[in-house]
Amino acid sequence: MSPSVLCIPTAQNTNGAHGDRNQVGNSQTINCTQTAQQTTNAPRDYEKVTGAEVTLPMGLSNVITVMCPAGKVVLGGGYIISGNIPPNANIDEIIDAPTAANDGWRLQFLTAGSTQFRVTPYATCARLS
Repeated sequence: MSPSVLCIPTAQNTNGAHGDRNQVGNSQTINCTQTAQQTTNAPRDYEKVTGAEVTLPMGLSNVITVMCPAGKVVLGGGYIISGNIPPNANIDEIIDAPTAANDGWRLQFLTAGSTQFRVTPYATCARLS
């Protein structure tokens, strides 16, 4: 697959008026050059992988990991908290980072308060060319 390139031409207009019979001469030169180079290891086939919703107790939670499909690397990740979180709840991220092999996203929380909460982890994955 070759990359698409858009060429935007540059133009130069030359107008000249001549006194003989009020003639107007007009000429235009248009040049267009384009080059493209494919980047090695460019990400392609982006995919958002959503993990299962997990109910986390108060206190230090287990590590949650969302893995990319085979052959893809993780570009980023995160989580969505759901449920009724009371105002006195304190939720701190302990881990919010890629796995050591860069093939998934890891999360862990430290929570304080009197209620559990639910979290849905996700990872953005892509294949490198």
